[in-house]
Amino acid sequence: MDRTLIEALWTLINEADNLLDSWLESEDETQSPRSRLQNAVHTVRQWLSTEAAPPPHIQAYVDTGGIHCPYCESDQLTGHSLDLEAGHVWLAASCQSCERRWEEQYTLAGVREITPTSTER
Repeated sequence: MDRTLIEALWTLINEADNLLDSWLESEDETQSPRSRLQNAVHTVRQWLSTEAAPPPHIQAYVDTGGIHCPYCESDQLTGHSLDLEAGHVWLAASCQSCERRWEEQYTLAGVREITPTSTER
């Protein structure tokens, strides 16, 4: 896929997400069009993050372990809700400095058994 198209799609989805945030703050959260829009934003974000190369600022965020905001590079980050899907976890995150929001995707990479201590038996 063309790099310019990928960056344009990322810009579009971020703008749609910002519009959705404004809508959520001013409307009743039970409306069905809102749910459809939320699902569409989530689906496009998931596709972009798994099928297409991320924009450079997002790749830098991932490569450095997500310790600074991918938009303003602040370290004032907050984790919010978790969304679990088969083999994947999506963490809603935000920056307290620039107030941008995003979702981080985590993929199951392994399993480690936890053995009970003698006091837990």
